[in-house]
Amino acid sequence: MQQNVTITVGQTVPTTVTELVDCPTTLESLITGVRDCKVVLVGDRYYIVEGSSRRVVTVIER
Repeated sequence: MQQNVTITVGQTVPTTVTELVDCPTTLESLITGVRDCKVVLVGDRYYIVEGSSRRVVTVIER
């Protein structure tokens, strides 16, 4: 889990965030139009990221 990072939808995840993991299949099937879906936990939020661009596409509260 990353701490002390501020991220918003549409923003590129900073390269200091290195814990991007593949999205679970069930989550990936719910998010359309995202290639190479990744997820990272920052604080109490899961950030769903397009892997190739590292762009945040949505946020899920924990």
